[in-house]
Amino acid sequence: MFSRLLGIFGITNPSLLSEDEGKQAMEAKERTQRLLSDALKKKESLLVEDLKVFSDLKLENNSPFISTDLVEELSRELEKVTFAKNTSTKHDTVFIAYVYPRSDDRTIHLCAPFFKMDPKSKSQETTIIHEVSHFLGYGHIVQENSDRVQKSPQSMLCPQTAYSVASALTSSMDHRGTFTDGSYSCCGETSRDTVCEEAGVCYCVR
Repeated sequence: MFSRLLGIFGITNPSLLSEDEGKQAMEAKERTQRLLSDALKKKESLLVEDLKVFSDLKLENNSPFISTDLVEELSRELEKVTFAKNTSTKHDTVFIAYVYPRSDDRTIHLCAPFFKMDPKSKSQETTIIHEVSHFLGYGHIVQENSDRVQKSPQSMLCPQTAYSVASALTSSMDHRGTFTDGSYSCCGETSRDTVCEEAGVCYCVR
């Protein structure tokens, strides 16, 4: 996160994660991959297939909607991701995670706050999707998006950022009910790492 500020803050010294940190990171990656896979399974309810829908619904003024193609891209890119630990303690509380988007190395550098996040809150998944979005060319603001992203049909109809992409999958499509006794109270879904077909976004997509 906040990749463009890394040089200013001098965060350039990643290292290997501890055994426990590595386990946490891989579990978060697996949860994120399951979340993306579930969104694809429920694409008819949650994702936009016809890009013309973006302009028809003026979605730039509403919740962040994303296309099936983008979720597939995120899933493929996530498979390549590895993790490293930031060891610059001076600024370790400022960042959650960061990447070098222009590098061929698909490493997400994790800072101390990442490991303090509640695994049940989807905060770690939000962070990972945000960082993977940077690898695909999405910036923190629309003007920072890569040329490829800016010229894509989706972005021309409904510009997205790394923030809005992550928010779409972990907030707009999230379950509003609680997960108790093996299912979500809002829709009856029995898997925890999922999106919800009863989320408000579904009614616009349908």
